[in-house]
Amino acid sequence: MKITSEVIETPHGQYTFVPPIIEQLQDSTHRGENISRFLNEGRLSVAATRAYDELAELLLGKFTRRIALYIPFWVMARAPTNFVAAYKDAWRRLLFVADVRENFHLGDCFELDARRGGESEYVVKATHLTPWLIKYGILSQEDLVEIIKDIPRSSLIISQGFKEALSVVRQASPSAIDRNTWDELDRLLRDVPDRVPLRPLYVSKRRTEWLKEMAAKSFPPLATPRANLSGPFSKNLSPSFLGNIAGSLKKDQIVLIGGSRLKGYANISSDYDILDYDAITGGITVLNWDYQIGSPHAAHVYFNYAWLTRRSAAELSVIIQRIYGLYARDYGHLERHLERIEADLLLYRLLHKGYARFNRIAEFRMSNLLSIDGDCAFYDDGYRTIATQLFAKYVHIPD
Repeated sequence: MKITSEVIETPHGQYTFVPPIIEQLQDSTHRGENISRFLNEGRLSVAATRAYDELAELLLGKFTRRIALYIPFWVMARAPTNFVAAYKDAWRRLLFVADVRENFHLGDCFELDARRGGESEYVVKATHLTPWLIKYGILSQEDLVEIIKDIPRSSLIISQGFKEALSVVRQASPSAIDRNTWDELDRLLRDVPDRVPLRPLYVSKRRTEWLKEMAAKSFPPLATPRANLSGPFSKNLSPSFLGNIAGSLKKDQIVLIGGSRLKGYANISSDYDILDYDAITGGITVLNWDYQIGSPHAAHVYFNYAWLTRRSAAELSVIIQRIYGLYARDYGHLERHLERIEADLLLYRLLHKGYARFNRIAEFRMSNLLSIDGDCAFYDDGYRTIATQLFAKYVHIPD
């Protein structure tokens, strides 16, 4: 992978700026460009046919099938047969993948010691897409009955997800399923208990403040009103912003710049997510362990953050090439690396509040669908369009 960089001129001298590795990879492969064009221009786009083929290819990939969770619902309508078949295959495989529930909701994860036993609440998010899969013909009534019949008795989380999703179908469009099928589904799910939400063992001051902020739904001015939420993110950082950071750097210091400032949905009061490269890679303390190069917990930092230093581009290129090589060769943990990149780009905090903040959305159309956590951006096609573009372009570590 060839590393591209640019020189930032400041009153303090020249600095090397390198866009995130995900952008470098996308620049070299042009991955996802047809998909982005199709999603931006609609079904009449000349890229539509190729985009459906590329989406089908991603849906069939072992490490890319999770894109099924994000594809906009309008894309499913009148979709070609190869896409429908690929989507159904990916979706059925994702029925056996559980995620932390709040990852796909508002990000309301309690402090670790406020969770009973340190546990989190999980959900099979694929089940919550059922109403739309029925609506657009991806899933037939017969498919649904067959799948629910085959759910292992030990997989309560899958049954609960279907029960929650079918309550939405019954609420919004009960005629989408015929009476005999409803009777069969009711029989199959009759003994499935409702999900019991986790409650915090205590409510911290930080959580109290967060709940107040969420309830207020206020939208302070954006730091970058014309930001591109679907990337490339490096264009969201102005030369003056980079110059201000550069002016405080020591001679050989390397910093990584990420967070909402880079991704474009920061308020003017948002924190600066800046990490010192030597500090996070050179320590041996528990605090720094998750940031060690090669750790799945840190994949998003090394791939999704921009780089800034007073060192030369050649020096920085050697470091970045080594980091990329370690992750690209780590096939055994590749799925975990990619899921961490996915979560950072699509979930934390774009889904939780960034998309709503940027678009000044106080309430979503699905907010009344509480059984599937409809009161968030996840079911909004605008969010899903951005999320699919981000996934197609950037959730990628080629060998």
